[in-house]
Amino acid sequence: MRKIQHFLLTFIFTTLCFQNGFAAPTSPQKSHKTPFLIGAIYNLSGEQAPIDVPSAKGAKMAVHMINEEGGLQGHPLKLILKDGHSDPETVVDIAKQFVKDPNIKVVIGLNGTDMVQRVAPIFLKGKKIFISTGATSSQLVLLSPKYLFLICFTDDVQASSAAEYIYQFLQLKSGAVLYDGDTDYTKSLKEFFSKRYLEQNGTIVSSQSFQHTDHALTEQIANLKKDSKSIQFIYLAANPASAPLIIRALRNANLEMPIIGSDSFIATNILKTVGPTANNISFTTHAVVNPEFVNYLPALMRQYIATQKFFYEYQKFYGKNPSSVFSALSYDAINFVVTALSDIKHYDTNRILFALNHLSTFVGVTGSISYVQGQTAPKKTVSIVDIKDGKAFFLGNWIPAVLASDS
Repeated sequence: MRKIQHFLLTFIFTTLCFQNGFAAPTSPQKSHKTPFLIGAIYNLSGEQAPIDVPSAKGAKMAVHMINEEGGLQGHPLKLILKDGHSDPETVVDIAKQFVKDPNIKVVIGLNGTDMVQRVAPIFLKGKKIFISTGATSSQLVLLSPKYLFLICFTDDVQASSAAEYIYQFLQLKSGAVLYDGDTDYTKSLKEFFSKRYLEQNGTIVSSQSFQHTDHALTEQIANLKKDSKSIQFIYLAANPASAPLIIRALRNANLEMPIIGSDSFIATNILKTVGPTANNISFTTHAVVNPEFVNYLPALMRQYIATQKFFYEYQKFYGKNPSSVFSALSYDAINFVVTALSDIKHYDTNRILFALNHLSTFVGVTGSISYVQGQTAPKKTVSIVDIKDGKAFFLGNWIPAVLASDS
């Protein structure tokens, strides 16, 4: 039945591609209008690179595609991309540069919560619109309530989804939590996950922090082994560069229980580090953007069409499949901005803010994006991916019944 459904969806997508012309775009005429500048801050080197490099690629591709189709009402897009080097001070300096440039109307970038915390007050003070393509803290919008937008779901949503998935779907009633104690992102995940899991009458046998640079976790692993008989799963809140190394350390210590993580888990990196025997690893994420994933069907038909177009264009532009969902988040961010601004004549800050806040029909690769009643964090579903026997499987979309932040 699923194969038939997949065939039908592929047929529909191919038909719509032909009808809309994006399967074989024509070369646009050169525009003489002023370029519309979009600033971008991504860490193309350092520990944030595993998620920021794919983001930069997604943004570049989106700009290229939009320009191929005529730009923003005839204005070619120009992406001003700066490397933050995973250094907070460098990122702050770039934000200040963008604020001073009146020609840059919108800035995108930065997937790390801690980095966004540093720049949000700068954009607020400079009244510059900033769209974080990957940061997930629900507290961020409080730092710049008018000028900061999030593209993805927030940590309370994904952590609550993970807690419900473990307790209700996997039927695992006791487990352990490991979290990086040095970053707000991982500490937030730990708090939200623990609260929602305990609310369901689950038992957390142990909750241990580790230092940001510690990938061996010698002491923590020893403690887990002592309690292994009562630990049915491990919830791991780690950063992108650390997660695969810690998973490998856990497996090398013969801790074979399911490991569940967040959107910092990148399947290709985990499979590369842990190897073809990678098994019993699940994580929450924004969407599935690699056509090699087994059994993937998005929640919405329009999302399916957007995803297939993204696959096609990425292959054509880069000659390979996307490696991370973060390329899709930045791709969606650029397209969301252009869609919102397609009907306004003057690109001043107030008009752009109004357009972003009132676009309610956008559906991208990572789902629908809209901002309700001034809330600049969108409501979105959570995708759950499972790694089993060295392959990544899409398990389904999850909407938490209760948010840990609300209960």
